[in-house]
Amino acid sequence: MDIQFGNLTSLYWLWMVAAVVVVLGVAIVARHRALARFATANLLHRFAAKNGSKRYFVKSLLVVAAMIALIAALVDVRWGKVWREVPQRGIEVMFVLDVSRSMLAEDATPNRLQRAKQQIEDMTDAMAGDRVGLVVFSGDSRQMVPLTSHHHDFKKTLAEVGPHDIAVGGSRLGDALKMAAEGFLDETGNHQAIVVFTDGEDQESQPVKVAQQLHDERDIRIFTVGLGDMDQGARIPDTHSRRSFVEYQGEQVWSKMDGSTLKQVALEGGGAYIPAGTKQVAMDQVYHNYVEQVEEQDFETARINSYIPRFQWFVGAGLLLLVIDTLLPATARAPKPSLLSTRWFGKSTTAAAIAFCLLATNIAAAAPTESLVKQGNEALHAGDVETALSSYQEAAADDPNSPQLLYNQAVAQYRGGQLEAARHLFTQTLATGNKALDAKARYNLGNCDYAEAVQLAEKDKPAAIERLNSALGHYRNALAANGNDTDARANAQLAQMLIDQLQKEEQQDQQQQDQQQQDQQQQDQQQDQQQDQQQDQQQDQQQDQQQDQQQDQQQDQQQQDQQQQDQQQQDQQQQDQQQQDQQQQDQQQQDQQQQDQQQQDQQQQDQQQQDQQQQDQQQQDQQQQSAGGAQQNPEQEQPQDQEAQPNAAPQLGQEDAQATEEARPMTKEEAQKMLQAVRDRELMRRLQNQQENQRRYVPVERDW
Repeated sequence: MDIQFGNLTSLYWLWMVAAVVVVLGVAIVARHRALARFATANLLHRFAAKNGSKRYFVKSLLVVAAMIALIAALVDVRWGKVWREVPQRGIEVMFVLDVSRSMLAEDATPNRLQRAKQQIEDMTDAMAGDRVGLVVFSGDSRQMVPLTSHHHDFKKTLAEVGPHDIAVGGSRLGDALKMAAEGFLDETGNHQAIVVFTDGEDQESQPVKVAQQLHDERDIRIFTVGLGDMDQGARIPDTHSRRSFVEYQGEQVWSKMDGSTLKQVALEGGGAYIPAGTKQVAMDQVYHNYVEQVEEQDFETARINSYIPRFQWFVGAGLLLLVIDTLLPATARAPKPSLLSTRWFGKSTTAAAIAFCLLATNIAAAAPTESLVKQGNEALHAGDVETALSSYQEAAADDPNSPQLLYNQAVAQYRGGQLEAARHLFTQTLATGNKALDAKARYNLGNCDYAEAVQLAEKDKPAAIERLNSALGHYRNALAANGNDTDARANAQLAQMLIDQLQKEEQQDQQQQDQQQQDQQQQDQQQDQQQDQQQDQQQDQQQDQQQDQQQDQQQDQQQQDQQQQDQQQQDQQQQDQQQQDQQQQDQQQQDQQQQDQQQQDQQQQDQQQQDQQQQDQQQQDQQQQSAGGAQQNPEQEQPQDQEAQPNAAPQLGQEDAQATEEARPMTKEEAQKMLQAVRDRELMRRLQNQQENQRRYVPVERDW
């Protein structure tokens, strides 16, 4: 069984029980000693009842048990749970979030969509008792979270939404505003607000006209928060590929924030336009400065599951035990009380117990609230902020407008670091008009602003100075309500000192920034000069390289020309050499031919000489023969010889020539000459072919 103790501080009353037990024990011992001094043991029964000691012991036990029961009632023992209804008050806020693909642009860190989610969470943390809902849109609209006061569930759903929730691409803000208005429970919208987070892109859904209609007809106020860069914009990542971006007709798509549309929507919707852009914006301040100004309204009571108080049972048990103790006599026999009886104790103790019971009853009636407050105070002093806040909130369920409970909750929220929630509760405490808590609430409002300024001091000095000025105003108001508040006076001085310090640091930072800008400009100029020098050097190097290349090319060309000339010279020399060789061969052939011709002529002359010699020899022989015959018949034969002589000689010569031509074989020299002539003709033919080929030969440049 789950048991809860509502007021553990009441356990300190147990020391009274211990004291009563000691007193009763001392009284019983004193009674026995008195009886022993008054009479012997045999005469004691004459003066005191036989069972008197047991009755005193029983009556003492009844008193002690009654006191323990009453202390248990003060402790406020609880078990079992029951649902209880708690009234609520606040405003209704419907968040409209753009989940189109353009919200994935990374000009805001990490991207526009994640930045919008974080800003919605920051604004939700600043809400206390307000209802929130969520509508997402792109080419279509969808309600993700209906109006609810369970902020934890709202944040859980918010973290999971994205472009995958809407299948239709595009951006239709006007349709989303209509769906958000339909999500409100009441037709009257003086306590209703719509907060839009988008980059402003719209596709002919007429958001300005819709905003004007909702504000005029239903009194719904519309606030817009613009996300993204208005000047340069950013590319839209392609969800199907991590390294590419969305393209249209071969070109990348750049998305920019359309602040003009959002400004008109907020103007016609009776709200405000917050150009967040790519910067970090304190959405809690946006809520308190703008959205919180919407008129609050009482909501239906909330149901809380709380423990059931059981103190009545212990009060009844204690009263019953005291009644039994009163009805039980101290003795059984004696009609009159003996001299040594302790009725004084019985009457006085019973009366005291009854008075204590009545007091305990009154205390127990207020125990549920006071015990929770005490429990919260003890937990807060011990540093357990969550337990303290839980106790205060449970106590506030019975009295939600109690300024003390509001103040205690605010202190617990402040101790827990929830500055916006604490500021809201301190403001509610001021609204109750409790003068006793007015100065304290104003002082703690200053502390909230001061603590927030300390957090912002390193990140955003202008915002920190603004919060410090607000804190200084709260401290001065606290001093106006209570001039003796030394803490407020000291904190005001600290706030002023911190303002001066931050302003000085801001000036130094500005000077450093200016100096850095100057240094950066100088560095840029130096870099530009270096780049120019590098470019000049590169150009000089390129020119040198080009000149070197041209020189190399010229040298190569010269080498090629020289090689061609050398080749041509070699070819010419070869041709000249060949011509010389050919001429020498021709000359040799001519010389050889001349020699052969001379030899042939010489041979012919020799042959002719031989033939002539033979003819002469034959003639001589014939003459000799003719001379011998004439001597024998000189008269008869002389005329015949004279007639026959001219014919005889020629006939012999013809026959000899024919015989010589027909019978004489070719000599070796003739054969060699004939063979040499054939060789010469073959050599001449080859030379002619070679010369013909050389005339046809075209010299080609050598490939180097």
